[in-house]
Amino acid sequence: MNLTFRSAVLAVLMAMVLATVPAFAQQTAQLTVSVSEKGGAIPNAVVTLQGPGPDQATRRVTDNNGSVAFRDLAAGTYRVKVNFVGFAPYLSEEIALSAGEQKAFDVRLTLAQFSTEITITTANRREELLRNVAEPTTLISADDIVDSGGQSAKEILIEQAGSGIVVSPRGATNQVSINGLGGSSVLILVDGRRYLGRNSLGEVNLEDIDLSNVERVEIVKGASSAIYGSDAMAGVINFITKKPTDSGFTNSLDIAYGSYEDTRFSDTLGYRSGNFSGAITASYRNYNGYDLDDATLVTQGEPASKRYVLSGNMEYAVTDRVRARLFADYSFRDISKWWFAGATQMGPMYNNMQELTRYSLSPELDFEVGDSTTVNVLYNYGVYDREETREYTDDTSSVLDPWVETNNEFKATARHIWNLAERDHFLQFGYEFRNQKLERGSLTIPGTDAKEADRDIHVLWAQNEFNLLENFKFTAGFRYDNFSDFGKEWSPKLSAVYAVDDDNRVRFTYGHGFRAPRFGELYIDLGFFFKGNPDLKPETSNNLTFGYAHTSEYLTGSFDIFYNKIKDGIAFDLSVFPYTYNNLNDFTASGFNSALAVNMPFGLTPEFSYTYVKREDDDGEKILGYPEHTAFVKLLWFKPQSGTRVNLRGQFINSIPYDGGTERPGYQIWYLKGSQTFFTTDTYTFSAFAQIDNLFDKADVYTRDAQGSPIPGELGLWLAPRTFRAGITIDMDWLGRR
Repeated sequence: MNLTFRSAVLAVLMAMVLATVPAFAQQTAQLTVSVSEKGGAIPNAVVTLQGPGPDQATRRVTDNNGSVAFRDLAAGTYRVKVNFVGFAPYLSEEIALSAGEQKAFDVRLTLAQFSTEITITTANRREELLRNVAEPTTLISADDIVDSGGQSAKEILIEQAGSGIVVSPRGATNQVSINGLGGSSVLILVDGRRYLGRNSLGEVNLEDIDLSNVERVEIVKGASSAIYGSDAMAGVINFITKKPTDSGFTNSLDIAYGSYEDTRFSDTLGYRSGNFSGAITASYRNYNGYDLDDATLVTQGEPASKRYVLSGNMEYAVTDRVRARLFADYSFRDISKWWFAGATQMGPMYNNMQELTRYSLSPELDFEVGDSTTVNVLYNYGVYDREETREYTDDTSSVLDPWVETNNEFKATARHIWNLAERDHFLQFGYEFRNQKLERGSLTIPGTDAKEADRDIHVLWAQNEFNLLENFKFTAGFRYDNFSDFGKEWSPKLSAVYAVDDDNRVRFTYGHGFRAPRFGELYIDLGFFFKGNPDLKPETSNNLTFGYAHTSEYLTGSFDIFYNKIKDGIAFDLSVFPYTYNNLNDFTASGFNSALAVNMPFGLTPEFSYTYVKREDDDGEKILGYPEHTAFVKLLWFKPQSGTRVNLRGQFINSIPYDGGTERPGYQIWYLKGSQTFFTTDTYTFSAFAQIDNLFDKADVYTRDAQGSPIPGELGLWLAPRTFRAGITIDMDWLGRR
């Protein structure tokens, strides 16, 4: 009896279990994703399935057929995100899966530079599509940085000559100009925050900016003071740092070694989950430098240096309407074997050893006041500390007074979307306060014994983007800067962009720019022969651009005409004694930028860019010292099916005439780089690269006299000899698996 009862119970339980198996199977769904590009399927593409919950994500890699299957999915709504180097990221609309459903989903990727979905943030201080921006903007993407193999800002910007961005490599100082206006007229930003540490000429040494934590670079050409204030007469270069975009942990480790014992390690760790995301980067570089002529010390092309960088950013959603962010960075660069013989190169020889320290801390809050209104509050504190020791050949040394620059900055910005005539219009306005300080032993403030100069700057600004038609946007704005030491400056701005169709845009901009006199120009005191001028006025520019841009899957191109009028340009005045600075220069810089890239069969992508610049004074006389013609070419071969990427790049700079009939001859430099992804798994990607810079070993670019003969000992260009570099990258991504 008991046996019969137990058998009956077991039979019932077995039946219940068997009955639930099909029911359970019907609770799950399957999604198969296929990834391709115009040349076929893409294996090893990273596919992330987001959902059904807000913090749920699963990462997979496509097989040799470009497909990946996500099984045992709960019914719900999902999004598919696809990433592959060289292509624009893809994010799908919501995909609904019901219980028991098996669905196929196809994704076709577009090469990043031919995508119509690329966004930037610098031109108007908000995110917007690159193709809809009126201001001529050059984007150096993460792929461009990888293709260049660049480790500093100099190494990527030096390849933008065809876009009007010219880097003048002069030994250890590498400054950048835009469309004929020098480095003191170019504002350098990191994540929209001012980069400190300009030299006595008001220029940033691009070797100081490390790229280990940089995701992309946005370069806005044309006067931008209506948005950014002083220093943005020629334009703005904004280095955007890496931030996590996917849930879970990510880590990217780079190791590289090259000529002159150029050794680099960098590691970026990112994390995103729930309301929190953050990334931290640490890097180290040791470089022995190079000498162009062993017979003399003063031909040190690049000094030896060690650089340490630690930077990070984080974001936390306090509530649905409040977000808190924090940006912090620290860098230290130790420079040695940098030889000088005084300002005139006729004094005693010394090794100019420098220790450069930069650090900043910047908290930020975003408030969503309503569905169409947000308020952003930001504080930024930054310090640049330059310690300098001169070590002479007779074994004596001297320690110079510190050079310490401090920046305290507060910004409050409101953004509001308002509707008129059934169209949304975008309004921004804000208040800013900035305190600048410079402590430098060679400063003399009139009427005091102080060696420290400071100024307060109060700012009001506003800008409105009017969407007058579905395909026409007009923008008007202004900025009012009030400086405590020299007064006020108004900077207006107008721009318009007209979409002819989906692929073609016509654009126009007008902007006013200015540059406040620097403390060194006002108060420098180098004894009886050179003093600053406290009566300097700000130099100003008025800029006009008119251009055309095309973006489609197979072709991108642009052509922009520019005109810059400079007034009260600050320059050395050697007609008086003691020598000083004065507002001497009124001139124009005009010309055009052009660029073209073609998405060809067999993985080939040729690019070409060319810029023409003419600089003249008010009498129509040509202003010397700048190249009229610059160009850049790049041929990329990319086979995503094998993970192979090879590119050949060349820059062309024509001759530069100087007073007295001398000139620096034109030159061209070529670069070659290849990279290979060896394997990709759900968690790891391993790749390696090798590159050659100055492929044909271009050297000995000497200044030529009026008869065209090289002048012995007068190097016109301090080019590094042919160099080699190789390295590996290990990318890691840990997500929960389904």
